[in-house]
Amino acid sequence: MTDMEKKEETSEKKLDEKIINTKKKSKLLSCFKCIFWTISVIVGILSVCVGGLYYWHHANDIPEYMADHIGDLGVQTFKAFDRNTDGYISIYEFEPLYHHLMNGCNFSATNELLQRSSKEYNLEIKEDDEVVSAIPKFTPLQITKQMEESAGRSGASIISSIHTTVRDFMGRLNPLQGYLNWKAPYKRYMNLAVRHFASFLPSYIHGPLGEVYALLSDNDRLFLSSMRDIDLSSNRYFPPDVKDEHVIFHNLLMLFHPRPFLITRFGPQGGVACIRARNEYLIDVVFRIHAEFQLNELPNYPFWFTPAQFTGHLIITKNLQHIVHFDMYVPNTRLLNVDMEWLESSDNMVVDIGYMPEMSVSITSPSVPADSVVEGVELPKKYADVNSLVWTEEITEEEAFRALEVKMYPFKEVPYYNFKESLEHAAEEKKLMHHILLWDVTLESTPVLKLLNEKFISGWSLVADLEALKNDSTQPELAKKAEHFLDHYKFPVMMYVTYPDGTVAHKINANTFLDETPDFTAEGLTDPSGSMYMKFLREGIKKVENGEVAS
Repeated sequence: MTDMEKKEETSEKKLDEKIINTKKKSKLLSCFKCIFWTISVIVGILSVCVGGLYYWHHANDIPEYMADHIGDLGVQTFKAFDRNTDGYISIYEFEPLYHHLMNGCNFSATNELLQRSSKEYNLEIKEDDEVVSAIPKFTPLQITKQMEESAGRSGASIISSIHTTVRDFMGRLNPLQGYLNWKAPYKRYMNLAVRHFASFLPSYIHGPLGEVYALLSDNDRLFLSSMRDIDLSSNRYFPPDVKDEHVIFHNLLMLFHPRPFLITRFGPQGGVACIRARNEYLIDVVFRIHAEFQLNELPNYPFWFTPAQFTGHLIITKNLQHIVHFDMYVPNTRLLNVDMEWLESSDNMVVDIGYMPEMSVSITSPSVPADSVVEGVELPKKYADVNSLVWTEEITEEEAFRALEVKMYPFKEVPYYNFKESLEHAAEEKKLMHHILLWDVTLESTPVLKLLNEKFISGWSLVADLEALKNDSTQPELAKKAEHFLDHYKFPVMMYVTYPDGTVAHKINANTFLDETPDFTAEGLTDPSGSMYMKFLREGIKKVENGEVAS
């Protein structure tokens, strides 16, 4: 190869290298440009998002001059009731404030309630009193599927260990916050004087055993609500003021939670009691109280926690000087024993039922003189053998509890059995079976009660009860009949008329029942619900007579 050719070859190689290098530089520059514009776009988007979030969080801030006028308490109160943080109080947001003000609460009381406390009532203990220590026991409610779903919809975590935040970073409220924070009783114990329990006794203690008297009555309704016979509002947070004679009930319930409501939103409301037994010195009082708790605080939406009932015993001397025994508890023998309602938004209510393993109050020992009690210290435990007490007059616990139940639910003048007992009694007495999952005031109608007594064995069950029976391999025949009932079930409530062997002849869903128009002339009743229920029962009787079976 000549020198000239070598030079040309070298020149070509250098040129190729320059071209390659130029292309590399061009690609690298393009890559840098791409990265630069990508980062710029991301930064721009983030800036807009941050700016939007900042504006969203601060757009409705109270102007500084207004904050100066109303003060810190005014600002706190406004923000608490402005649940959607839009800078305005809607009529829905105003309602709980209205109830609060109508209850006679002043702004200092409002400030205390907003600081996570509740109005407490002091029961004075005098030197000549005898004293007991009331101790609460509380096992939190088991998590339900509805709760898990609700937590998911709200963006909260049901298993998160951080439950104290009212809103997440997006400003969303956690509807389960009050429940998730309720892991222990509100108070460890409470010392009470024996005379404080006088509210559990009737005005005349020598009346017939089993005669029911009222402990609490619905005296907390507004006049307009009572005239219109409407339920108490669910859009409330603060318990109404309590009368002096009812403070003992409030304080006992407050051992569990700071916001007990002695009058429930829905019936049956209040509390009842009767004397079960007595001797020369003592009386045994059996009682039943319907109460509920508001678990959430402003600005969250309400969360109502309603146990099925609180029941218990009080054994006290006739002269109100000494207490031998006291206990109060939520029965836990059924699969479900508490109702819950909470709002996920102003118009989205969630209703659920669950199981409370333990919710009870008992005293550590019989009462002792006040001068032997150290202030701020609970009394030591001392066993009292109530089973060894001898009564000169008594009725059974079952009779006493039934008397209270019938007083609260008049329709239960007709005996109601569980599923198994209903089948047994229907077969034995050769009567039709009338079975429901829940009860209603329609069954209080006198003609309905009369027909149920004459023609039917009545019972009610929870779906959970029948599901358990369905899977009970030790009772195959009963399991088959439970499955038969479940096959005919439709949410939320079903009423059945069946043959004595449990075969469903007629049924109606609660929603269908409520949608039907009553025919007063056919039944001769002035009560629309009673008229419709009479029609349902008679249709069931006719279907049985004709040998028909429900499809």
